[in-house]
Amino acid sequence: MIRDLIYVEQIPILKNIKRRHGRIPSPLPTIMKKVTIIIFVLPVIVLTGCSRNTQNVKSNTSDDLINIVGTRLSFPKSTFEASKEITGLKGENDALIFVTEIMNNSYESQLANLNISFIEKSGAEIIEQQEYSIDGYTAKKIVTKSPDGLKIRMILFGDSDFCTVITARHYLGDIGSEEEIEFLLDNIHYNANLKVNSLELSPFVIDGEYEGFKHFVRSQNTHFYTRDGKERINMNKDPSLSIMYGELSTGSIADSILKESLFAENPLKYKKMVNGYDAFEGVFEDEKGGREYILWLEENNRYIIVRGTAFVDIENTISDFKKFVYQIKFKEKQ
Repeated sequence: MIRDLIYVEQIPILKNIKRRHGRIPSPLPTIMKKVTIIIFVLPVIVLTGCSRNTQNVKSNTSDDLINIVGTRLSFPKSTFEASKEITGLKGENDALIFVTEIMNNSYESQLANLNISFIEKSGAEIIEQQEYSIDGYTAKKIVTKSPDGLKIRMILFGDSDFCTVITARHYLGDIGSEEEIEFLLDNIHYNANLKVNSLELSPFVIDGEYEGFKHFVRSQNTHFYTRDGKERINMNKDPSLSIMYGELSTGSIADSILKESLFAENPLKYKKMVNGYDAFEGVFEDEKGGREYILWLEENNRYIIVRGTAFVDIENTISDFKKFVYQIKFKEKQ
């Protein structure tokens, strides 16, 4: 999947986004590499009143499970609530549990590429590692402490057909959140027969007959596509495609900065209409010798950013990118 999967909550990439050369790298610069670690770029918040009453935590019965929408994973009901902003749960004091489900791949493959040294080089201290099982599936847990005072638990579990990655974080002084996170992670339920819609929480659908790319995996507000819906075999040959979405205040400074960063200093040069939406579209040289296709679509204060990289048969591949993403339609806003 992704070697260095960097999740940025909605648009903290807009903070300090302006780079020397007027453009920013993709939030996921190596889009389909194998997973080794999930890094959360999150603001440090000074916490007060970190104690919590956990008496509302309930037992893990069939009536007390909350499904994480778009995944086959459920947790028992607790004071943590299902989030509309992330794929996972949100608690008090900025405590979070993120879920990423990787289909058409294996737990063994993901675990083999888990780069412990990368975690340590990032400044985190590994304080615990454990191998066990979740609902009969082999699992691995790694617990770290980060330099900014976060305690992060990362769990991988699955079999030869899938791997689910769970990352939970809380601040070190927040004992209540820690106890509740431990309870939730000890009572995970995975329903392999549950039918899920990967685009259920996204603001867009792919509406058309061209199927040159198929959905591979979703990570929070970013969806990844490959030719066959499986992991790319040759990273220097197979094309990569990602679709990221979010919301901005119409006409905001952040809006302008993002467009300038994506489309150089004169975004108007790339402005056009695509599928009835205001759009910016361009093709740029990739640092590895390929070509990067970028499309920005917007409707009201919602935006979609498409990034595709072509390495061989470049012109035809970019043409295929366009055939596929020109089928994107915004859903009606709820």
